[in-house]
Amino acid sequence: MRLTNIKKRFIRKLKFLRLKKKSIKLSGLYKKLLKSKLNIYDIGAGQRILPEIINFDGVSRVHLIDPNKNLDYSFNQLKNYFLDHKNIFKFRTAISDKTKIQKYYESKISTISTFAINFKKSKKYTNLYPLKPNKKMVYSFRDFLKSRKLQKPDMIKIDVEGLELKVLNSILNCSNPFLLQIEVNINNPIFKESFNTINNILNKKNYFLYTLFPSYGDYNFSTNQTVFNNNISLNDIETNFNKQSLLQAECYYVKKKSKYSIKEFVLISGFGLSSLFLEKFNINKKILNSNQKKLLTKVYNIIK
Repeated sequence: MRLTNIKKRFIRKLKFLRLKKKSIKLSGLYKKLLKSKLNIYDIGAGQRILPEIINFDGVSRVHLIDPNKNLDYSFNQLKNYFLDHKNIFKFRTAISDKTKIQKYYESKISTISTFAINFKKSKKYTNLYPLKPNKKMVYSFRDFLKSRKLQKPDMIKIDVEGLELKVLNSILNCSNPFLLQIEVNINNPIFKESFNTINNILNKKNYFLYTLFPSYGDYNFSTNQTVFNNNISLNDIETNFNKQSLLQAECYYVKKKSKYSIKEFVLISGFGLSSLFLEKFNINKKILNSNQKKLLTKVYNIIK
């Protein structure tokens, strides 16, 4: 088991180094394209980093938000890949629908710590959650921005273990980020299903679901733990009779617009939305100058 974990960490390290090599080319082009920095917010940033952020080194302000102490790990990891350290900010706090004190169930598995369960559910999953939660101050997104004098987001990621609906509504009450990445629950035994409601809200707000990454899993009742399983073969769906439960999905929503700004082209390219980039680039060519078209063509050749 230890050897397997070491191998996984080594492979992951290699992938991040390849990503960094690619990001150096992209960020160099982005610096020539952009006149101001992008504002990226990662809500639920603890214990892992959003790898696409590396593409925006030197052209963005990155805000990492999480109430858990594992936020320090993410902050330090991002600093390893970012050269522009002065534009990485960490906030050990939480976002919700209102500014208030709320019960926080800090799990033994730090990445599933949550505000979204109650005593009854914590009692059911005692091996994961304490019976006596901590109490923490949470903020509406509007109050969070105002109290810290921060700019509204161009892109925002939400991964908040069951609280995503409240966080999303809080964000949309005061801002309209162009790109939204949000983890939704589908057949999660701990947290309520949230995909349908979130999808309906964002459709009404003029967003469309561009793509998603599913997480498959089963529930082990003997240990009260979710067993993730992403080893799903989709090569031949018609004869694939081993169908795992769709546990969660990482969804990417984009604001519907006919004309894309340079900032928006940078965002969709940096997050790897390559077919959308090409489609909108061809549509918007008439409003781009020759230098912008030249630079964006170079960007596409890197991400395609």
